[in-house]
Amino acid sequence: MGKKKSKDHYVSKTYLKPFLNKSNKVWVYDKKCLEVKERGRGEICWEGNGSNNPYFSQSRIVEEYLTVFENRWNDAFKVFSSENSVSLKEYGEAKYILAGYIAYLRFSTPAAIRAGSASLVPLLWSTIEVLNKQGKLLSPPTGYEFLLDEMYKCLHFKIDRKYSQALGIKAMIDTCLTFYSSPWFRIENPNDNPFVTSDNPTCVWRPNPNQLGMIYVPISPNTAILIKPLPELKGENKLDPDCEDSGIAKVEFVEEMNKLVIQSAEQHVISNIKSNEIAKLVSEFKDSQYVCTSHSLNTLTGSLVFNESGSAIQDF
Repeated sequence: MGKKKSKDHYVSKTYLKPFLNKSNKVWVYDKKCLEVKERGRGEICWEGNGSNNPYFSQSRIVEEYLTVFENRWNDAFKVFSSENSVSLKEYGEAKYILAGYIAYLRFSTPAAIRAGSASLVPLLWSTIEVLNKQGKLLSPPTGYEFLLDEMYKCLHFKIDRKYSQALGIKAMIDTCLTFYSSPWFRIENPNDNPFVTSDNPTCVWRPNPNQLGMIYVPISPNTAILIKPLPELKGENKLDPDCEDSGIAKVEFVEEMNKLVIQSAEQHVISNIKSNEIAKLVSEFKDSQYVCTSHSLNTLTGSLVFNESGSAIQDF
């Protein structure tokens, strides 16, 4: 009999706690079958041995990372969402914990891993182009060059999703520090329409398509965070209280952010209420997926492919 798999939650039950309804469950809207069911937190957002990764000598190294951040989420959430004044030290510690777990969510959900794997394909094509121009690939005989084009049409890449996950795990600490050092905007939602979340809670919001996207994360039906990542702060560890701000969400903003969350969800949209409006949006955006946007720059030796920091949404 095989060894029993570990039930690893890529979106933690701790994170989902504020989204519980009066029955101590959540309402789950399924983008694939369009069903709406009331389910327990432990039933959703998990994979068997999901934290295992063969590209590290310690295959469950990400669990050590989570011990620091996930286990302290509740306390950090209380400080961050408190209406009472807190000390800069308390706020800084809470922000660091939230930043660390948000960085984990950014790379570890099935949507993030799938999109990360897909983003590597243009890089592989670019590598083939460079190797071909350098004469390092076998060339067909004279007169049969057309076979090369036919071969390329039949060539497909299959990226090991665990390799994509490993790249994300490697990037988590730097991403945590970048998020921590960047400006945050706390948004309170006093409206009857709550913030929803999903099996891929971190979204990229681009109010201006010519600027880098901001990271949007709902942390309760009434509270959300907007992070404006500053790439120049990569790996830095500093807190500038003058860059922190907060505000009250209008109904239109809540609707726009809920659409973004639904579009970014892989399969499950999660809420503390059962709502026809949410179900209607899930049906409308059932085919939308979270994707990475690749860009190509021509160079002397071929094309340089890079992925934008942040991801795009199809049909958005």
